[in-house]
Amino acid sequence: MIDNAPARAEKSPNLSLKERIKTLEKANQELLNELNQLQHKKIYYESQLALYEKLHQKDKEELKSVQANLDKRMADELADSKLLQQVSGKLIEEENVERLYGQIIDTAKAVMHSDAVSMQVYSSEKRALNLLAWKGFHPYSAKYWEWVKMIDGSICAIAMTEHKRIIVQDIEACDFLLGTEDLLSYRLSGIRSVQSTPLISRSGELLGMISNHWKKVHQPSERDFALLDVINRQAADLLERVRAQTALREKKSWLNGQKEAFQAAMSGLPLTVSLKALVDTVVAQTNGAARAAFYQVPPGSAGLYHIVGMSDEYARDISGFKVGPESLACGLAMYKGEPVISPDIEEDPRWEPLRPLARKYNCRACWSFPVRTKDGPIVGTLGIYFSEPRKPLKKELELAGILAHAAAIIISRDQELMERTQAEEALRENEKKLKMLVHLRDEFIGNASHELNTPLTSMMIYTQILEQHFQKIENTAHGKMIQKLRQQVERLHLLIRDMLDTTRLAEGKMVMVLSHFDLTRLIQEKAEEMQQDTKNHKIVLQLNYNGEIAADEERIGQVITNLISNAIKYSPLGGEIVLSSEIKGNFVKVCVTDYGIGIPAEAFDRIFERFYRVQSNEAGTFPGMGIGLAICKYIIDMHQGKIAVESKEGIGSTLSFTLPINTVESK
Repeated sequence: MIDNAPARAEKSPNLSLKERIKTLEKANQELLNELNQLQHKKIYYESQLALYEKLHQKDKEELKSVQANLDKRMADELADSKLLQQVSGKLIEEENVERLYGQIIDTAKAVMHSDAVSMQVYSSEKRALNLLAWKGFHPYSAKYWEWVKMIDGSICAIAMTEHKRIIVQDIEACDFLLGTEDLLSYRLSGIRSVQSTPLISRSGELLGMISNHWKKVHQPSERDFALLDVINRQAADLLERVRAQTALREKKSWLNGQKEAFQAAMSGLPLTVSLKALVDTVVAQTNGAARAAFYQVPPGSAGLYHIVGMSDEYARDISGFKVGPESLACGLAMYKGEPVISPDIEEDPRWEPLRPLARKYNCRACWSFPVRTKDGPIVGTLGIYFSEPRKPLKKELELAGILAHAAAIIISRDQELMERTQAEEALRENEKKLKMLVHLRDEFIGNASHELNTPLTSMMIYTQILEQHFQKIENTAHGKMIQKLRQQVERLHLLIRDMLDTTRLAEGKMVMVLSHFDLTRLIQEKAEEMQQDTKNHKIVLQLNYNGEIAADEERIGQVITNLISNAIKYSPLGGEIVLSSEIKGNFVKVCVTDYGIGIPAEAFDRIFERFYRVQSNEAGTFPGMGIGLAICKYIIDMHQGKIAVESKEGIGSTLSFTLPINTVESK
């Protein structure tokens, strides 16, 4: 606090000037002291303010740095998120798988800040990783890493075997890489640090691998791996989807292969065309890696001959290929009746004699399969060839079996067709000969009938004269003999008439002469005539139709006579023969029933054929040429009627015909 000394001096008039001056000096000194103190405080506060401002500026700079780092990190996170989002979008929209692989490795390279990157797919068949896509490698390194096997001992091989991420910060300090070709390949590509992460399906199955490579010693951050794991999940899902699609395509292709095989088997096309379809199936199912051919042993040959599949020069080189225990490939497969597989001809000692031939046609692997028919015989072989060593997979063996089965059907059908063609040709020749013989027979029958008809007519005339003569002189014994002679001559006349009719029938020259006549009268007349020829039978008439019909009277009479004669012949023990007639709509039906030996049911459709006779122990004892019923059917058909049979063996038969009552046109 400042003491106001001058004011006190002015208020104290009793003080002397000296005292007043002293007091003022004292007060001035105190004032100076206060001022000094204030000056010091000012300096102190100014220094504190400067220090504060300095500290505050440093904090501001640090805050700015932190903010900049945060901004960069947020920008990086945003960029990475966009990359991941782009990959996710591509996985949904992009149909080109190769582009998707490229997008994935680009993203993996970006988030890991690596100099090189690769993506591999796992093949369970080869137990190895196949390089799908890569960036940053030397081409020779990429070629070396095209396939990585579990036994290779490389970084990828270890990650593949252990199903876990492997990180090598410095390959030059990695013990298991020392002295390996992998290390040389890394050096060739300028790689110093590597990480390999397996791609695992959601079910825990190994699908592939993503690897990053740096040209300097490097340890990725946890954040880097977190982002990579997101990419790996997407990559694994992609590989799983591609595998499922591939399996579906293979299944579809497999089914198409089977379909094509059996379509070829059932197509009925020429042998070479059908088998070529199977060869094409082999090529398609192996994506063009294989060639195929079919072989068979022609009739009369002991060796295999090429059918289709390979070149003409090849066919000439293997023509007559030996079949036997000392043979190989298709020759041995045909002999043993089982597949013969040579995965590598260069390593198979059995191929030593034919190795130059295999080299000539660039054949390194040979699979041979017998082509066996359903009945057992081997009709040929199937050969499948590859230009590189190759063992067959299970599905490839199954396909070969299906193709061999289809080929067996094709070859068997071809052989059957050839045999059928030969048989048909022989049949045509036999039919030609038969027709010629039938023509000669009919010609002979016609000529013989005409030649016999003239003397027979004379015999009938002389028989009638003799019969009248013996009746006049009342010579009963001779009269009966002449009567029997007349009956036999009449039978012979009827037989010759039938023979002439059958030739007319064969030539289509039988003519109908229509007239109106009383059918009942005609039936009665024919019944009386036939009754005179038999004493053991009684012909009974049950006629319920009384009226005229329009038909050929002579031919209808011939039908009635033949049916009665047939009934008499096949009822050798005698008995009744019933003739009946009745109206059936616009038709009249006439039936002839006997109680004889009967006709087998299986012969119903054939008894009206020319020269057919029922085969039985009883029927074989009866005379006849088997033409009577054929003539009857032809005559009834010409009248637009129908003829039928009903019979039971051992009981009897009924032969019937129907004729239209209305007038029919002359034929």
